[in-house]
Amino acid sequence: TEIKNIINTNEEIPENIIEEKQQTTTKKEVKNRDLASLLNTNADTVGWLTIKNTNIDYSVVQTTDNEFYLHHNFYKNESNAGWVFMDYRNNSVDLDDNTILYGHNRYYNGTMFGTLNNVLNKSWYTNESNLMISFKTLYNSMEWRIFSIYKIPVTTDYLTIRFKNDTDRLVFYQIIQERSLFDLGVTMKGTDKILTLSTCTTDGGRLVVHAVLVNEE
Repeated sequence: TEIKNIINTNEEIPENIIEEKQQTTTKKEVKNRDLASLLNTNADTVGWLTIKNTNIDYSVVQTTDNEFYLHHNFYKNESNAGWVFMDYRNNSVDLDDNTILYGHNRYYNGTMFGTLNNVLNKSWYTNESNLMISFKTLYNSMEWRIFSIYKIPVTTDYLTIRFKNDTDRLVFYQIIQERSLFDLGVTMKGTDKILTLSTCTTDGGRLVVHAVLVNEE
């Protein structure tokens, strides 16, 4: 994407921004310096999302609400395309039980989450390698395995980000897994962390993809 063109691995990491992001969490070492360099352009940068055989290869931002990046791009300029953003409630440093990312479904030009619709194609979801999502933060590089894909009318019931215990967590995971249009062969555990991708559908509902953390560096 166009943002890759401004990544500069030699650029100084703005330590003041890093410190501000970690104010309420355990101090962590920045491992992805290329991603951290984007903080100089947009201090809201928290990650990078890549999904194989789609156009989704974007930086991820987060601010204090879930409205701003519906109408603004990475450079904070007004834009109908918006940007890919993390739920404002999520902890972008340590990550919660359920980390939620949103993006507009711009299916007509394939930008933002416009090609997330590919997950509904049998040729896509039966290709095992496509089911592995890369989502990295400033502090970790992670791989996530898709375990549920579905369409649903507008609801907030899949947007819970933290659970009291492993039992509640597993019940939630089983509910959203049972919604899946396809059996993707994953056995969930109550100790798992998940990544949720949410976008609009043309009928006003939501297309939702859930993936479980399987590898963290």
